[in-house]
Amino acid sequence: MQLLNFDIFKEYTQMVERQLEEFIRAEGLTVKDVCAACAAAQDSESHLHLASIDYLVASSEYESFMQLAYDHACIHAGYDESEEEGAEAEAAAAAVELKA
Repeated sequence: MQLLNFDIFKEYTQMVERQLEEFIRAEGLTVKDVCAACAAAQDSESHLHLASIDYLVASSEYESFMQLAYDHACIHAGYDESEEEGAEAEAAAAAVELKA
């Protein structure tokens, strides 16, 4: 199961990188501009940016990707965070869903 999850992570990373590159190009930005905007958003008192930054981080770190997949599975399955049984299978299913 872990090899499948890692393959999905690699595909997710490629998808996010492709979309981010297209956005940067279309908006006439630089990577430095985007990094500065992310840093400013993290320092902001507003928490509206958190999900966006979580998706970017998840595309660069396998552990963050799996946590995001787990959180996604919990939200869509109606699980309480304290429920652990079946979480790994749900995270793998969510990873497949994120790929789609």
